[in-house]
Amino acid sequence: KNSDFQKGYRMCIFVQNRNKSTELWDGPRAGLDAAKWHWGADESCSIKDLQNNLKNYLMKSPQATIFTDLPISKFADIDNLPTILNLIVEKLENKIASLRLVKSDAESKVLRHVGKISGRAFAETMKFSSKILREKKMNGSTNQLNTITEHQIHATIEYSMKMNGANGLAYVPVIAGGENGLIIHYVLNSQVLDDKKMVLVDAGAHYHGYVSDITRTWPISGKFTKPQKEIYEIVLNAQRELIKKCTAKNNISLNELMIYSQDHMRSGLEKLFKRSVSNEEMRVLYPHHVGHYMGLDVHDTECISNSIGLKKGFVVTIEPGLYIPLESKFDYPEEYKGIAVRIEDDVLIGESYPTVLTAEAPKEIDDIEAVMSGLLG
Repeated sequence: KNSDFQKGYRMCIFVQNRNKSTELWDGPRAGLDAAKWHWGADESCSIKDLQNNLKNYLMKSPQATIFTDLPISKFADIDNLPTILNLIVEKLENKIASLRLVKSDAESKVLRHVGKISGRAFAETMKFSSKILREKKMNGSTNQLNTITEHQIHATIEYSMKMNGANGLAYVPVIAGGENGLIIHYVLNSQVLDDKKMVLVDAGAHYHGYVSDITRTWPISGKFTKPQKEIYEIVLNAQRELIKKCTAKNNISLNELMIYSQDHMRSGLEKLFKRSVSNEEMRVLYPHHVGHYMGLDVHDTECISNSIGLKKGFVVTIEPGLYIPLESKFDYPEEYKGIAVRIEDDVLIGESYPTVLTAEAPKEIDDIEAVMSGLLG
């Protein structure tokens, strides 16, 4: 801090020097002058001088507060410097996380934009996944080339996101056909899809530092079977109710939403299976958390507890899921075994109502079937 500066503090940035030989291979560096201008710093210095400059500054500033996630010795080469100078050392991660947690209006607009890019890519991918199979049926062909694979889904959704302005994918997507959906972080993405089963796709775009995170599950054939629809509706109904609760006024936490999601889906399963479903069984059928914070990263601000109430400006994922195992000590009718459904959206917390940032991705059964039949989009 420095009251002599209009913004109330003095900013010094340490960067690499320009190096023509290195830049020939690795690309341009800002260098000292451009870095100062680009990041609005008051002063720029070589990264090589960081240790000496920081040490000298600290010696002149006893009882200062330092925010860092690394030992001071990494910078100042003195292990007991904080003790000598009576310095206060706090974790930088906690400070940054609290700032990243609440999104500004500008950040919310960027997140809405990347949500649109991602959501529309899901709609395009759903159309693509049914197009080949429709052509196959029309031609009466049994050629292997007329099937569709997980890696084609992967390629299609990535292509659509990039062609619509995304810088790239936010993470390696999950393209899980049939029983592969039972593996939460399945990323092999190379198997041939069975048109009698569903595909679970978890993917998101990256756009100017911000990300999206969407999961949709749809039938390869373009039409839900009765068992697929029954499991899907349990998850979808739970997700709808969970999103409604995502307001600052409700002051509900992710952990509380997790409990609610378990209870809501348990009720649906008990009606479907006509028997009770225990907590132990729910942990088998629903092994992951209902959501996480997101923004600049997919799993953002991980040091922030899931037990705090959601506030205006938070962005979270809401992603209930059900995964009916092929083998289990619990008994399931044969027609439900191997069905995996997850539905995930990114939600901006408002004071009295939530905003679904990824609304363009179809998730209603009628919408999915219409998109895949070519009636929508």
